[in-house]
Amino acid sequence: MRERTGKSLPRLHLVFWTLILFITMLGLVDVLRPLLGHFLMGILLALALSAVLVAAVASVTAGRRTLSVRIIQSLVAAALLVKLVHFFYPDSFWRLSFSALAVFCIAYTIVKMLRFLLRTEEADLETVAGAVSVYLLLAIGWGIVYSIQSHFDPEGFGGMEDPGEVALSFTGLYYSLVTVTTLGYGDITPVSTVARLTSAMGALSGQIVLVVLIARIVSLTTSKPNQD
Repeated sequence: MRERTGKSLPRLHLVFWTLILFITMLGLVDVLRPLLGHFLMGILLALALSAVLVAAVASVTAGRRTLSVRIIQSLVAAALLVKLVHFFYPDSFWRLSFSALAVFCIAYTIVKMLRFLLRTEEADLETVAGAVSVYLLLAIGWGIVYSIQSHFDPEGFGGMEDPGEVALSFTGLYYSLVTVTTLGYGDITPVSTVARLTSAMGALSGQIVLVVLIARIVSLTTSKPNQD
């Protein structure tokens, strides 16, 4: 991904559609699992989340050869390898290791995408796709964090179950979305101090990112006629 003065590859669109695919699959898991089986459904969800990680990191590292890029690419490869091992050895250690790597890769991608969106001079569909992708990645990242917390502290959230063998359950994503957007329906509530702290951080980060992205897109849109 680079600052655009002309045409560029629509990598941000790819990130957007992989996110939509993953979230849709996660939302339909209760419908698809009886048809596909628990094991196959787990494989499909893992592949969809892996596709999100690969597409997201690729969008911000393509064409770059810096040390930080090589490190994050190595972490993505390590996450995929860990997930593969987890299929053959379904232990919580491998699932949590994958979750931790995924959160780090998502955080790196969000920072790089925000930097790109704040520097771009065009307000087009790719910019909008990037902005939506950042917000969805933020929700998925916090959802994985909440799922990790539920594993170590099952009583930390009232109404949230342990995600089991998946890195992110639909309940975890649902709670993350209503927290990041500050809707807060109240059906899932943070009980422990750590849960309340991470929930507050999720809500705060969601609002900051939303305000920054909207302000940037509006600024690009309104300033365009003056440049003509």
